[in-house]
Parts: sequence; C-alpha cells; structure tokens
Amino acid sequence: MSAANTGLRIDSRPTRLKVLTSPVLKKTALACICIMLTGSVVFNFSNLTGRFYFYHIKAFTAGQETPVETLETIRKISGYAAKFDPFCGTYYNASASADQFLNNTGAALKNMTKALQLNPLNSFFLKRAGLFMIQQENSNAADKLLKASVSADISNAENRLQYGVWLISQSRTAQGVGQIRQAVFLEPAIMDRALTNMSVFRLGHEKMKQAVPKLPGPILDYADFLYSYGKKEAAEETYLSALDYIEKQEKIKKWQYYKIFRFFMKNNEIKTALKVMQRAAEVLPFDPDIRIVIGDIYKKMGVIYRAEQAYEQAVFIDSDNKRAKKRLTDLNL
Repeated sequence: MSAANTGLRIDSRPTRLKVLTSPVLKKTALACICIMLTGSVVFNFSNLTGRFYFYHIKAFTAGQETPVETLETIRKISGYAAKFDPFCGTYYNASASADQFLNNTGAALKNMTKALQLNPLNSFFLKRAGLFMIQQENSNAADKLLKASVSADISNAENRLQYGVWLISQSRTAQGVGQIRQAVFLEPAIMDRALTNMSVFRLGHEKMKQAVPKLPGPILDYADFLYSYGKKEAAEETYLSALDYIEKQEKIKKWQYYKIFRFFMKNNEIKTALKVMQRAAEVLPFDPDIRIVIGDIYKKMGVIYRAEQAYEQAVFIDSDNKRAKKRLTDLNL
C-alpha cells in the first residue's frame, strides 16, 4: 500500500475532511447552521405553546349535551393552539367537533378536512368525519371514511362496530353483521351494545346470531338478550351451547358456569342446573365451592346422601372450609 493512499505524508489533523479556507464559504456555512438552529427553536417553541393552550381543554368533550359556552371555549382555545402549531391535526379536529355541535357546518367541514390532510391515517379523525357525513346525508363520503377508519386501525373494535351499524342502516346487512362479529371478537364487552344497535334496525334473531363470535362471553350476552325478548327456549339452547366454549378457554372462568346455573335455577329447571355444575366440577375438580353448590342442589332435590357426598368432597379438597362443614352438620341435625 503506498503512502499516498494512507495519508502518512500529510501532517496530522483533526479531520480528513476538506478544511474551508474561503471566508465566503465559512460565512455561508455559519449562516446555514444559524438558520437551522433558529428554525428548530421556533418549531419546538410553537409546538410547546400549542400544547400549553390545548392542555386547558384537553378534558373537555364536545357533544349534544355540552353547553354552548363550553363549545365556544373549545373552539377558541383549539384555534389558538392551531395558530401556534399549524401542523398538529388534533387541534383542527377539536375545533371541528365544537363547530359541528354549534351548527357551524362550513367551519366544521373545513377543520375536519385540515385535520385529515395533516394526518390522513388517523382512524379517530376518519371516523368522526364519517359520522359527520352521515349527518350531512352524504352516504358515499360517509361509507368511504368509515371504511377507511377500519382499514387505518384494524384492531379498533369501536370503529368496526360503527361501520357495521352503518352498513346495516344502508341495507347491506350481511356485510354489517360481518363487521360487528369481528368487532365483538376483538372486544367481547361490546356485545350488548352491538345487540342493541342491531335490534334498532329490527334484525331477526337468526341474523343477530351470525354476529355472535364463538366466545363464551358474547354467547352468554346473546342468551340474556334472547331471554329478555321472551325467547326462553332459544335462550336455554344458547346458554347450554356456551359450555363447550367455556371449556375451550385457556383459563376457565368459574363465574360463567354460575351464570348458566343461576339461569336454570331461576326457571326451576333444577336437573339442568345440576348438570351444568357437574360439568364445572369436571373441569375444576379442586374447587370446593362448586362441590358445595352441587350439594345444595341435591339437598333441594331431596337426595340427602348425594348432598352429603358433595359436602364431604368439598371438605376433602379444603379441610378448613367452614361452609361445607356447617352444611354437613346441618344435615345430621
């Protein structure tokens, strides 16, 4: 390797980069650095100022019941925040929400558009804009925006539920039910709301059933719903069908067995209630409380020796179980 390539003949210096010797180049470089630093300071200052203003209304919610004074405050302060930080879509979206409920349709649309221009993949902005378009009776825009909100965040159950309900309202029932089913699968706790929304559009129970994912929680909610509408036989079948899915869970939830048991006891179907708790005992063999419940059922049926066996099993599992011991004592009085 030659010395020319290694730089051994060049005097030692802090850098191998070319040193600026021209005064003009030095001034130009210094000016560029100053501009970048100033821009950075201004940008961060604007960002922080915008956040400072918005902090005062962060907890406020714009809605039909929100007082006009509060809506005016939201619009005013979010407007100030947007002036200082014009690249944050959150401020424009807040202004749009306030304008919407102040019936300032033009301003609301303008601010929603600005928010989406700044953040076109924000699923919350997309959903709010879609709901706004429903109010404006612009079905095509509403459909595109609500669908986009689902695509932007595929794990958001609320967006899917909203889109599903919208599809049903447009007589696209099969698609709507499919979206609702996926929404409930993502978040089982929304099953009640999903059923309520579907009932508003008078969907038949068979159609509603298609929206119930094969998960014990939603199935039990659907059974409750059927019973509340006087569909007792369908409710019974649905409750019993939940047992298979309860037992497929990685972690068995005892309260789900109890829910089914109480339903059948309330309807005086004691033998079915007993079978439910016997299945619970098979899956949770070391739970003394389940054995006590089985003993109570047998006692109610008048089968005392089987009740005694169940209480004894509970004591065997938990020798300090006072409830089981008391029941045994009471049987022998």
